[in-house]
Amino acid sequence: MRLGLVLSSLFERHEMPPGHPERSERTRAVANRLIESGLADKSIPIESQQVTREQMLRIHSERHLAMLESIHRAGGGQIDPDTHMGKHSWPIAMLAAGSAVAAAECVAEGQVDRAFLVVRPPGHHATPDRAMGFCLLNSVSIAARHLLATGRARRVLIVDFDVHHGNGTQQAFWEDPSVVYISTHQWPLFPGTGRREETGQGQGQGTIFNLPHPPNTVPSAIVEEMRATLERVQETLPPDFVFISAGFDGHRADPLADWRLDVGDFVAMTRDTLALANSTAGGRVVSLLEGGYDLDVLADCTEAHVRELMRD
Repeated sequence: MRLGLVLSSLFERHEMPPGHPERSERTRAVANRLIESGLADKSIPIESQQVTREQMLRIHSERHLAMLESIHRAGGGQIDPDTHMGKHSWPIAMLAAGSAVAAAECVAEGQVDRAFLVVRPPGHHATPDRAMGFCLLNSVSIAARHLLATGRARRVLIVDFDVHHGNGTQQAFWEDPSVVYISTHQWPLFPGTGRREETGQGQGQGTIFNLPHPPNTVPSAIVEEMRATLERVQETLPPDFVFISAGFDGHRADPLADWRLDVGDFVAMTRDTLALANSTAGGRVVSLLEGGYDLDVLADCTEAHVRELMRD
């Protein structure tokens, strides 16, 4: 299985205030693990590239981009209590989104079979009009919309197993029948969205599947509901391309939430997602790093996730 890999020290240049959990050491820890394990050498490098304005505007508003550009010109600044921009954050966020587009194109065009992106800042909380929850641009949404807009896909599935609900991704595709979104997440927890009754609207009604679970839920219940939902989507809304928002902050050791998943649970959800992709999407999968804030756990989970992506 040919796995494309976006791996660059440039993503460490997105600087956060001291003590912030979304720190540059996150991508460094993942990169070191993938290199030390030999997985990086077995992958095919995908060169990072800047996202274009046209690609961003398929998801985000002009007002949103203007706000981020204004903060960048000022040398960075605080957006909300959780979300900060350093002096390099804007070009690095554009690099993360552009890399998602590049990886999606590589997979769609058969240059690689699947891809994994070690990028930051994360993206799934960024709405069309707002940066929040550590996120500036919604990279996975930008890449998904790019494939649809350029005719490289007809129906896309986004599987999000970050412990926080991807409110930005849901909002971007709330009325879009060409994108199916599955999110399993802790409830209640930031950002306060992702109830079961949130299923889309208009032509998008029934294409959003929210799977909220309370703190300390038995891990098997989370994994089994994700599996059942993937099977339902395979039967009723089969995609021809799959994205994963790969957040590992549902692990029992993560400091920002109260789930009890372990490495094996993330492996199981990855395998089940790949089984669907193999069935309906020719195995085409692009996975992007989202959350995960315990560095050792993040490295363990990411290594296991990438090993699954590399399996035939």
